[in-house]
Amino acid sequence: MIEVFQTNVRTPDQARQIIQQLTAKSPKPARFTFDLEDCDRVFRAEMHPMDYQLIQRIFHRFGCHCEILTH
Repeated sequence: MIEVFQTNVRTPDQARQIIQQLTAKSPKPARFTFDLEDCDRVFRAEMHPMDYQLIQRIFHRFGCHCEILTH
């Protein structure tokens, strides 16, 4: 499953740290990417099952938020 989120992540270092934490705690295989140049600072998560609570918890740990982008 792939989900796309709007975030307030500002720096590549912040994005890298979030991805590292998610990768370490997610079921395998999982894939995470950011597009910080997009106006929504898009975060894409590909994991099965999608663990929304884990994603929210990791983002909050770094002082960030994310919300699902609706189609």
